Amino acid sequence: DTGFNGDPCLNGWVGVICRNQRITELHLDSIALDGLVPPEFANLTFLEVLRIGHNQFTGDLPPDMRNL
Repeated sequence: DTGFNGDPCLNGWVGVICRNQRITELHLDSIALDGLVPPEFANLTFLEVLRIGHNQFTGDLPPDMRNL
């Protein structure tokens, strides 16, 4: 089990912190992620902390992330 089934706030996804049923923190550093940073991260309008360092991301951050 990867810990990523169902609602991230109700099911306690690894590295996801919620307050008031909103994702406010993502702690995804050093977990062997690769490829592009997902543009969907920009949809997390309540996000306060994003930790994605020490992975193998390529390319630029999605432009919409500047709106967070």
